[in-house]
Amino acid sequence: MLVPVVVRADPPQPEPAPVLGAEDLSWLDTRESFLVGISHSQMPLAFDTGDGQLVGVWMDYLNQISGKLGVPLDPVLLDGSADLKGREPDLLLTTRIPDSPVIPGVRHTTPLMTLTYGLFVSTGQGTIRSLADLESARVAIIGNDPNQFPLLDPVDNFTPVPVTSLSDAVSQVMSGQADALLGPIPVVSDYLDTAMINGIGLA
Repeated sequence: MLVPVVVRADPPQPEPAPVLGAEDLSWLDTRESFLVGISHSQMPLAFDTGDGQLVGVWMDYLNQISGKLGVPLDPVLLDGSADLKGREPDLLLTTRIPDSPVIPGVRHTTPLMTLTYGLFVSTGQGTIRSLADLESARVAIIGNDPNQFPLLDPVDNFTPVPVTSLSDAVSQVMSGQADALLGPIPVVSDYLDTAMINGIGLA
């Protein structure tokens, strides 16, 4: 016998407000806004849509924090394209390779997130399985992603194939102009799925 039932879920609970002491709240009341410097444009963290608007994962984080604190967080790219009007950023968002040197004069917080990189090759490529296999290989280098260079430091000899975007990097690998590309796994995988590209995958 089938008995009709009504399934009721509890309503979503609001996230708790940040716990701040009296001194913190007093200091926060003196601030009209915070200027957040972003070291470089990098998908999917922070990038310009072409009309001067910054979007990305970091922007989502900043919007959440701003809503909880009740103070605007104004992001700005530190690439010389924005007029800071003499202001110095109050904080800096940047990527950092684990165990790499810290930026002098800056107090580092715990990471907001981690981003895992992987090697992507053509599905018929059977010789590249790790960074060690990139010796004498042609590697597509995406110009706006500085994380590739420290990751490739252990490779003594490879030929960089400069490209301007992820789609260009994938095209270079698919056409055989590059042997591999190094990129953030979630970003590259999502792009390949969205574009329905089956000829390239993780090494």
